[in-house]
Amino acid sequence: MRKILIILFSLCSIKGFSTNYYIKTGGNDKANGLSDNTAWETIAKVNELWAEGTFAPGDSILFKRGNTFYGTIIITESGSDGSPIIIGAYGSGNKPVIAGFSAITDWSVSGGNIYEAPVSYSESQTNMVLVNGIQKGMGRYPNTGTNLTYESHSGTTSITDNQLGARSDWEGAEVVINKNSWTLDRCLITNHNDGKLSYSNLGSDQEPENNRYYFIQNDIRTLDSADEWYHNISEGRLFIYGNPSGKTIQIATLNHLITNNGYDYITIDGLEFSGSISHAINFTGNLNNCTIENCKISNAGLNGIYFASGSEIRIDKNEITRCNQAGIFCYDVTSATIINNHIHHIALIPGQDYRGTYCDGIYFGYGSKTDMLIQYNHIEYTGYNGIHAGAGTPFEIRNNHIDYPCQVIDDGGGIYYPGGGNINRLIDKNIVLNSGQGAPDYISIARGIYADASASGSTITNNTVAGCREAGIHIHSGSYNTITANTCFNNGRGIIFQKISSPSTNTNFNNNKIIASGTQYALLQWGYSKEEMQNWGTFENNFYARLSGDDYIFYYLSGKHTVTEWKTLMKQEKESKGSSIKADDEDIHFIFNATNDTRYYDLSVNMTDIKGLEFSGMIELPP
Repeated sequence: MRKILIILFSLCSIKGFSTNYYIKTGGNDKANGLSDNTAWETIAKVNELWAEGTFAPGDSILFKRGNTFYGTIIITESGSDGSPIIIGAYGSGNKPVIAGFSAITDWSVSGGNIYEAPVSYSESQTNMVLVNGIQKGMGRYPNTGTNLTYESHSGTTSITDNQLGARSDWEGAEVVINKNSWTLDRCLITNHNDGKLSYSNLGSDQEPENNRYYFIQNDIRTLDSADEWYHNISEGRLFIYGNPSGKTIQIATLNHLITNNGYDYITIDGLEFSGSISHAINFTGNLNNCTIENCKISNAGLNGIYFASGSEIRIDKNEITRCNQAGIFCYDVTSATIINNHIHHIALIPGQDYRGTYCDGIYFGYGSKTDMLIQYNHIEYTGYNGIHAGAGTPFEIRNNHIDYPCQVIDDGGGIYYPGGGNINRLIDKNIVLNSGQGAPDYISIARGIYADASASGSTITNNTVAGCREAGIHIHSGSYNTITANTCFNNGRGIIFQKISSPSTNTNFNNNKIIASGTQYALLQWGYSKEEMQNWGTFENNFYARLSGDDYIFYYLSGKHTVTEWKTLMKQEKESKGSSIKADDEDIHFIFNATNDTRYYDLSVNMTDIKGLEFSGMIELPP
């Protein structure tokens, strides 16, 4: 009996140990993988042993820094509480790269200035091609910078352009339709009859509005500009416009670079992922307690990181760039922490995503969300919103720096969320800049912070919003919102209150600084009567100014108004003020601190702030 007990104890002790496994270029898949000297070589070996149940909670699967590995890591086992399975790095140098790119060579002339080459293997039609390391869009008609216009539509399945004609039969190509201001949908053309394009939706099934723009893509006949491409998956060939000689051309041939269908307690740490047809990191199923940290994710055909559902998700200290849809997409996730990420240059090539509504830096969507924290992220240059919350989603969005959102899709903002009940939402100490700036002219209603479609129960506080094409803060109906201690400067409109079906009520609007420039308005309202405005809620201790122009900085009831007239209308605004200071725009300095540390700024001249306080020498700005 004593020997049996000793044996059982030994077995239990062995099971509690964690093991490191190593993979490197030039390794040997027939070795044991337990050291650098006996490392495996391929992702295929890792997947084989994972499927056999080799890896246990607490184990680490480590790829050698400075090496590149082609393949998709397929997770098929869970870790446990306190003992996750870690997929990470070892050695020194650059992050190990998990890549889905194949180099394309063996080019021949296809006709005219179009060249073709075989693609020996691809899991599906690609959505990502690099030329000399730079992402290029697929061919389109007309070329980038120009669009076609359709005059009418029929339901959700056709549009008609009376000028298109039937010179080319576009059946089998794709049509990308700007169905409304906030949607750019990719669709498959099923029939072309004169100017009528019938299609099946690849994105949303929204019904188009009339007289909007579209273009055609994903057809060899669209190739007429340098480096435009077309991938014919059925023939296994890539076509490109212009002589590829001397160029390095890569095509993503794998759908995903790592995939996890429902396995818990997984940590991905310190890897680089580059080159996927769809999501680079693809987490599906209802999975819990997963972490992605210290990674670089680039050149994803759709989302950089995709979570379908789950809880206790942590996404921390990653760089995510050059993705065709969202940087981070969480659909039905309860309890997520998304912090300290740098997300930039997302969804900037129109038509490479499938549904422009989701071309965001960070999207988290529908379902029962209980604890969503979005904090300390730096997000810049996104096709649509910087941060986009789904309807009915409670959240805390704090201390983020968002710059240049709404570069492709209109009617969005740096921080955007629609209604869905009177729920707790906190937007605190964010800096949102330049929404819509530098985008095409049709991007005209790009906002900073946008509470849409009767969003209620929000607290919008201590934020700085500047340089946005339209509103700094936009309240689209909605009640029981607290808007306090925000600074809005040099936005097309400082703040807009817009009425849809019902007016806003029980609003607490206080201690805000709304500073306009040029001919901008500090405040504008759409659709409200005088009585509805007076029932907005409590407005007090706000500061409204336009330093370089006249005092007519309010627009309501179809006319321009001064601060004095505004205070007469909104009687509770008796403590609010305008500015006695006048200055040219070039004499106004806008200084902000988008870091996590206190910063000091040396003023070159003595200056005065909006409230008349004088400053000179060194000034201090908190994080």
